[in-house]
Amino acid sequence: MTFVTRGEVRMMQSATPTMNGPLASTLVGGPVFRPLRLNFAQVCYVCGNRWCASPRCVAYHEAATWAVCLDCDGFDDACRCYGGLVEVEPEHMAAFCRSLPATPPPEPVYRVTARPVVDAPWGYAEG
Repeated sequence: MTFVTRGEVRMMQSATPTMNGPLASTLVGGPVFRPLRLNFAQVCYVCGNRWCASPRCVAYHEAATWAVCLDCDGFDDACRCYGGLVEVEPEHMAAFCRSLPATPPPEPVYRVTARPVVDAPWGYAEG
């Protein structure tokens, strides 16, 4: 059994990003987002190798700047982002600074109307 001191708990709490109210901001001072370097199948997103322990990949991951995807707002609904995040150049980070929604957007509502059946000239009806 491992015990953690109060100082270690305070250090962990101060390093943990927090959300203020229903919206979190990616502005300076807001939460820092970073995906896992290895996906759930243990494949490194940097080099594509399973169970990668390369110091080069670890260093690249630590230096990378990530932001919440502009297309899906982090909900990763059929998006090409990496778990709701995209890697950005630090000088372009301002374009990604915005308030983030707490819930995904509502599903679009599609209205289906009955289409009249018309006899086609080739002998059968379209439907």
